[in-house]
Amino acid sequence: MKRNLRLISLATAAMAFNMAWCLPANRPTKDTAIYDPASNSVLITAVAPTETEYDWDTYQNETLEYITKVTIERHTPSTDWPSEPIGVLTDVVPGGEIRYVDNTVQPDEVYEYRVTCWVDNEKGSPTWLSSYTGIRPGKLQNFTVTTPDHETAQFDVSFTAPTVDENGNPLTSISTIEVEMMILYTWYTVASVPDIAPGETFSFPVTDGVEMGANYSLRAYARAGEKGNGEATEAGIYIGEDIPSTPTGLAWEEYSDKLVLTWELPETGGRGGSIDPDNVTYSIYVRYSGDKEFTQLAKNHPGERYEIPIDFTEEEVMQFGISAINPTGESYHMAETPMFTAGPYASYPFTESFTGAQWQHRGWIATGYSDGYYAREVFDVHDYETEYYPKEDIDIIVNPQDGDGGLLSASFYGYMETGSEYTVTSPRINFEKAQSPVLSMWYYYIPVTIEGTDHEVRVCVSTEGGEFEEMFHTSSLDKPEDPCWRQILVELPDLAGKKYGQIRVGVIRGSWTQDVSLDNIRIGEKTSGIGSVTAGNEDLPVEFYNLQGIRVDNPGQGVYIRRQGNTATKVLINE
Repeated sequence: MKRNLRLISLATAAMAFNMAWCLPANRPTKDTAIYDPASNSVLITAVAPTETEYDWDTYQNETLEYITKVTIERHTPSTDWPSEPIGVLTDVVPGGEIRYVDNTVQPDEVYEYRVTCWVDNEKGSPTWLSSYTGIRPGKLQNFTVTTPDHETAQFDVSFTAPTVDENGNPLTSISTIEVEMMILYTWYTVASVPDIAPGETFSFPVTDGVEMGANYSLRAYARAGEKGNGEATEAGIYIGEDIPSTPTGLAWEEYSDKLVLTWELPETGGRGGSIDPDNVTYSIYVRYSGDKEFTQLAKNHPGERYEIPIDFTEEEVMQFGISAINPTGESYHMAETPMFTAGPYASYPFTESFTGAQWQHRGWIATGYSDGYYAREVFDVHDYETEYYPKEDIDIIVNPQDGDGGLLSASFYGYMETGSEYTVTSPRINFEKAQSPVLSMWYYYIPVTIEGTDHEVRVCVSTEGGEFEEMFHTSSLDKPEDPCWRQILVELPDLAGKKYGQIRVGVIRGSWTQDVSLDNIRIGEKTSGIGSVTAGNEDLPVEFYNLQGIRVDNPGQGVYIRRQGNTATKVLINE
């Protein structure tokens, strides 16, 4: 009998041990604490958890089979939590609704609540809520801090009281508008305006303690009760002659012999203070296509107008920047134009070979990647490219098609979406003398092992400023088995005799992140050496490349890539 009693005791101890070490319940979710002024009560709602806390031993959450009870605790900020909860719920199931009404609140008070789920005697993770038992006003309709001029140690505060509460309901009354100033990282009240009606505007000057050459940070909010602070609105001010703000309204106009830039100077400075317009001059900067940085054209330029002579022989892409300067400093940011083209049309025939890893024409406009947070250029010129060839699991060297030390590449990265297109657009070209224009372009094709993973290239054309229309897509080409330069020939009959037109080359990202290499973009007549779009491969010269993509003029014994026109094959030379 004693032995049986001892066995029962051991089993009971084992059960108690397991219970003591069971995982606590996770915290409730979707929690709210909403005050109802009609009944002067706070409704607390939440959704009970369905799992335990994360178990770092098993690397998972366990499923909750039941919840013993839910406790609701309450205190006011900066006071201790009471030893006993204000409410206990015993009918809550995992994933079920937690609902409790607190009828013991006082008006115009801030309460904090703690809601906790228990499994047997194991306390789960709580969720915290806060509720104000009153009406919180909405934000001020207007809050400004200004200075009368750049020579007076004074700032003027103006605000318009809100007309609705934080939930958009009409306000019937406001107890005060509080104006605070930050001093040593702490907000201090500098003005309290009582008995102001909703929607009323009020202004007052501040001179006491205001010093020249100092920054002041202020905020203001409405209060309906003693503790019902509405959302604050902040403003800053500088006393004295402020740094000029960024110029606004930057515009340009093109004439036959010049560009004219115009802009405006804002009335307030960069820190909200006053400026003396007579002390402001400007720096003018320019950046041409291919430039990494802006170059200064003029310094201490007076007035809000600047003329740039058009003394270049061909249309160029450019971008201008304007910053304002006074004795206090230079505006924090430049006003910048977008990249735009200006100048005479490019001549026909037109050639861009990227010789020496340089653009021969500065009128090209290239698009880049940007997601609003991160930006990166896609197109750049190089003297060669190193690319991964997945079929052979090797790196190959892509040299310029004509050996002139330059080619154009489009670089893709993992965060760019498959199917996204990036383009490079030519300057406007004069086609008035063109009769049968043809585009010739070389594209280095690298086969991939999975269908649909390779990049695509397409050519679009715009006539005299019209919409760009597709004229060619690499999907129409056969796919060779080995990497090679491929010549793309596209007839452009719609451009013949036109005042001007533009060519746009688009590269469309496939699944692989390797680069796309292009070279020798030429636009001319069929008989000008570009070749005919109907010419067969048998009429084109034969070229040999090793497996790394390097051209070999006199191949010896070994395996090579034989290319003739658009056809490339792998061959074995034994002799």
